[in-house]
Amino acid sequence: MTATQMKSELDRTEALIKSLTGKTTKPIFRAPFGAVNSTVLSGVGASGYGYTIQWNIDTVDWKGLTASQINTKVQTNIKPGSIVLMHTGAGAPGTPLALPTMISQLKAKGYKFVTISQLLAYQNASTNKTYTVKSGDTLYSIARTYGVTVSALAAANNITNYSLIYVGQVLIIPGTTVTPPTTTVKYTVKSGDTLYKIATMYNTTVAKIAAANNIANVNSIYVGQVLVIPGTTVTPPTTTVKYTVKLGDTLYKIATMYNTTVAKIAAANNITNVSLISVGQVLTIPK
Repeated sequence: MTATQMKSELDRTEALIKSLTGKTTKPIFRAPFGAVNSTVLSGVGASGYGYTIQWNIDTVDWKGLTASQINTKVQTNIKPGSIVLMHTGAGAPGTPLALPTMISQLKAKGYKFVTISQLLAYQNASTNKTYTVKSGDTLYSIARTYGVTVSALAAANNITNYSLIYVGQVLIIPGTTVTPPTTTVKYTVKSGDTLYKIATMYNTTVAKIAAANNIANVNSIYVGQVLVIPGTTVTPPTTTVKYTVKLGDTLYKIATMYNTTVAKIAAANNITNVSLISVGQVLTIPK
């Protein structure tokens, strides 16, 4: 098909879906049967679909696989960010039977389920810079500043009208890497501390700590003094978090609460059966 024919099909589908749901399908596209080439990618990209999304786990459930076979295929290939292809209908009788076990096992491993839009937002937030629109900005001027194309910038931010951006709007700049900010670490002096001991702890120098805190005499620090530790991204030692199991708790629920995984909590507490925790049990929550 030509680019014009592809655009015609996409536009008709977009109009139909928008009339039924009130929502646009842009900028996300999945090719029929996953069949793509450079012409398809170029054509759908020019039509406003900046993300052609496929999958990395094909269950081939349509072949009539059993629930156990489908689940095994998923569990052995799963990784963060995975997209699993499954089907509905009479041709895939094993799929609805496989789902309950599959979902519970994936949750136990620390996985959660999100939409493609949420997945893209997470990845963009993790790897791309952002820019806040200022008075006088245009998509063209912003794209030129960051060395990207207007269409790529528009696709990354789900902008259909290139002329409509507003002051204060935060735009994702695709293809740019965020430089992690240097965190300012603070340390409270304890009895027996010396600047040399603190500098060694944070892998810096006495001179740097002294300069950052306007200390003229490196031997004069006092208990309770709060020092800024310069030029380091070292996280200061953290206190081990403890949690007492309450009625209705599960390891998955606790792991979600502390933004960790079931496997990490189980390992930290020598738990071999992740379904067996008891009310009143004190768990160490690993960082």
